[in-house]
Amino acid sequence: MSIKKIETLTKRIQYEDSVLNTRTGIVLTFNGLMAIAVSQNLPGCPKFIASLIVFILNLLWLTCSIEAWLVIRSLIRPIRKAKYKTIDERIRLMVLNSYLRIGLKRLRIGPTKLFGVVMPLLLVVGWGAYLVYLKMAS
Repeated sequence: MSIKKIETLTKRIQYEDSVLNTRTGIVLTFNGLMAIAVSQNLPGCPKFIASLIVFILNLLWLTCSIEAWLVIRSLIRPIRKAKYKTIDERIRLMVLNSYLRIGLKRLRIGPTKLFGVVMPLLLVVGWGAYLVYLKMAS
């Protein structure tokens, strides 16, 4: 693979990662605001509706973030197979290896998968469990 192609793929990876980070920030901010809203002394119906809205948003975000993770992963694979590694790729591999050293090796979770798949999934499960709790409590 040529250096030019690797640099082109790297730029696209950086763009996709930036978009994922921006969306993640927006969704996490919304989750925080909604968590504060439902923790207030709201009556049952508005609390349930607010929780349902954030649950649906997180479900949609999960699908978008998984798609972004798959795109980023498909862009990274050819670079990993290339003999030549750019400085950016060497640094990315060092960061990934540091994640793996702190205990995530067995799970094979890098930062993109953690923030693009695992965290959205946990938010969907958490808000879904809260919806079930609200329904059972009413």
